[in-house]
Amino acid sequence: MFQLPMLSEEVRNIILDYLRKKRSNDILSDSYVQLLVALYIQHGDVEKHILSIVRERSVRLSDYFSADEIERLDKEYSAVIAYCFLMSRNDSIQHRYGPLDFPVSVVDLISKMINIREESRVFFPYSGDGISVLGCSMGNISGFEPNPFRWAMSQIFLSSQRIKNALVCGNIAESNIFTSDNQFDCIITFPPLFSGKQAGEVVEFMSRLYTEKLAKNGEMYCLLPIGACFTSVGKNSWFNFRKVLFDGNSLISPTVCVIALPNQVMFPFTAAQFCVVSIKKDGGGNIKFVDTGDNSFVSVTNIIGSDRRYKLKVDSILEILRMQDDRYMRVVPISELSEDFDITPARWLVINNLPNLKEGETAYLLKDIVESVESFANIICDRSEISFVSMRNLFDSYQTCDVKTDQKVGTNTCSKKNVITEPCLLSGFSGGKMKVGRIADASESNPYALSSEIIAFRLKSSAENVVTEDFFLREILSEEIKRQAKMLAVGVTVSRLRKKDFFSLTIALPSLEKQAILCKEDSRKSLMESDRKLIEVAEDFRKDVHMKKHAIGQTLFSLNQWFKLLLLARRENDGVVNDDYTVGKTRPILVRDIYVNLQNTIDCLLEQISKFDVGYGMEKQDIALTSFIEDYIVSHKSPVFEFVYDSVAHHFDTSLPDIDFDEVTGNITHKEGFMVNNGDPKEYVKFPREALTIIFDNIISNACAHGFIGRETARNIVKIDIRTEGSDYIVTIANNGNRLNDEISDKDVFTYGRTSRSGNHHFGIGGYQIRKLMQEFGGDAKIIIPDDDFTVAYELRFTETNIIYHFSI
Repeated sequence: MFQLPMLSEEVRNIILDYLRKKRSNDILSDSYVQLLVALYIQHGDVEKHILSIVRERSVRLSDYFSADEIERLDKEYSAVIAYCFLMSRNDSIQHRYGPLDFPVSVVDLISKMINIREESRVFFPYSGDGISVLGCSMGNISGFEPNPFRWAMSQIFLSSQRIKNALVCGNIAESNIFTSDNQFDCIITFPPLFSGKQAGEVVEFMSRLYTEKLAKNGEMYCLLPIGACFTSVGKNSWFNFRKVLFDGNSLISPTVCVIALPNQVMFPFTAAQFCVVSIKKDGGGNIKFVDTGDNSFVSVTNIIGSDRRYKLKVDSILEILRMQDDRYMRVVPISELSEDFDITPARWLVINNLPNLKEGETAYLLKDIVESVESFANIICDRSEISFVSMRNLFDSYQTCDVKTDQKVGTNTCSKKNVITEPCLLSGFSGGKMKVGRIADASESNPYALSSEIIAFRLKSSAENVVTEDFFLREILSEEIKRQAKMLAVGVTVSRLRKKDFFSLTIALPSLEKQAILCKEDSRKSLMESDRKLIEVAEDFRKDVHMKKHAIGQTLFSLNQWFKLLLLARRENDGVVNDDYTVGKTRPILVRDIYVNLQNTIDCLLEQISKFDVGYGMEKQDIALTSFIEDYIVSHKSPVFEFVYDSVAHHFDTSLPDIDFDEVTGNITHKEGFMVNNGDPKEYVKFPREALTIIFDNIISNACAHGFIGRETARNIVKIDIRTEGSDYIVTIANNGNRLNDEISDKDVFTYGRTSRSGNHHFGIGGYQIRKLMQEFGGDAKIIIPDDDFTVAYELRFTETNIIYHFSI
């Protein structure tokens, strides 16, 4: 790939000093873009069209740099532009609502696979910000970009590197590309991620690019969502693109390579999985499946605030291609594809994850020992509603899996549900988790409706001498089955197992005698585990009492801080306290506000005391994280520090229409109304509000008691952020105070009775309580040491989220 110039250490320090000045006044500004545009204008040779697009993003250089510094920046113009350009791509503020673009490491991968010569005609239908051009900079480059600002940025960047191009600012759909005779040796594209009719137009356009505009022996490289590999028949489906490639009607059968990429490649902008599809119009007739979707094929390249950035291990992927490593790669003739032309790499490599048979075991396909229980699309029942079973009603243990549900669904809405009317076994796989269940009381008079990801089945009569119900459910939950299921699962936002794929799983079964022994041993271990948990409950009760005392101590600490501030106001006014008097220089506050905070603290203390002997009785509820954080900040103003939180990022800036979405086919049907409205919170978790308040109180109290001691005159900051990681939300609470004691490890912070400070007022309970509550209600906590201006950060992971209901793209 094209090698970008490096900054000198001197110029890097000049830029870092500019960033500190800029962000001390406006932490949310796109500082890199502003510097890039300003330097472009300063450098001269400015194109009027580009200037008209980017002028408003500029800053006045003399406000931040001396004349000598401006001269140094201009001398390293090419390196400075490249640096600012790449850093701006990492800036989630800039990219928050913008379209996705090629990650640099994916460009690197493509550049090492592609065969580009000086005379090669290279076409970019959607050129984006121009980063993808680096992979073929020596070719004859042309293309389109409909977004004016992204096009302008690409021109500033590419011209700074002296890369000639004929990229046009405009929509390719409105061009005459298909009326000309021009063909291209290489097409590189990351098409827009549309839905509905627009998605169909993109699929048709991609098909025509391959059939009409790619020259013989030409190469086409596409970065696509993994759903493009398996979405089924539909008017606007990627199936139509696959059909064009593989249905045998093409004059030239291609050589195709599908490389599944790890989910982290697009972090933090989306957790959706993508793939690189290379298509060579050479008559090869083969397809390579490369499954490098595991996180072992990425590395952390840097951390921006609380967001991690990842890059592909490109050399590892190239080594698999070179060595044809059959652990990750399989080559098959195109003729072996099924009629749905499913080209998901993991599906073709599931053979590597079949069970390793032990002595006395026999392998069976599930379809040979179980059969599907008949379900009904419609049910006539004398009730207005019937019981509804979803994944949360199933179990990850076969020993206690009798399904009980209080969820109901109207019988008039059962047309889209699976309805069963006889006893059966259940299995469901969603988001990488396999669960099982057993329904014993289903009948025509007591039907159950199942969510779409749940499969109802029973053992075949012919399998009674092969396996017991209990052992079958036990093995369904085994790691071997889970690995197969993960490879066969499909889904655009959440992976699910289709019924036909469930019955294609392979299971290893020992003799019935061995099955009985193994189940009996499981029962013995379960009884031992129950005894251990009883002992834990008693110990937790003792610690719980201590924690409640600790929480009261924290409230008293806060009360003391406000009372000290009130005494200070009294001393400064010779014993007279005026409501309108302002006390404090670093963080000034009115006396009347001190009274309000004192009253709030006393109310909190009274509530804690009233609940001391009855328990908190905390129940999970849906919490909008950003609303909770905003309310917490308002009600917990402090004389010791200030909060920094970008609330705008966590509210929708537009209304989204309500839709019906098929996870397997990707088909979308628009309904009336809106799914979310402009200004609605984005991130929801299921968690007790009171528990979350206790967790925040502990973290803030620790910051005051440990981080900000001896820093009363400094600008103390507590920065809060929310990010997505897979199907979880991560709330980061960081402070810029004192670092952790060198003798204290991250683990010690969460250990009961281990404190980072000495003295009678520090008991080492706050950290323990943070992790205990997070784990108790579905999540976890850890401490990280950021590499920016913040010294300590707590990461709170929430696993019960609303991500399953929202698009990642």
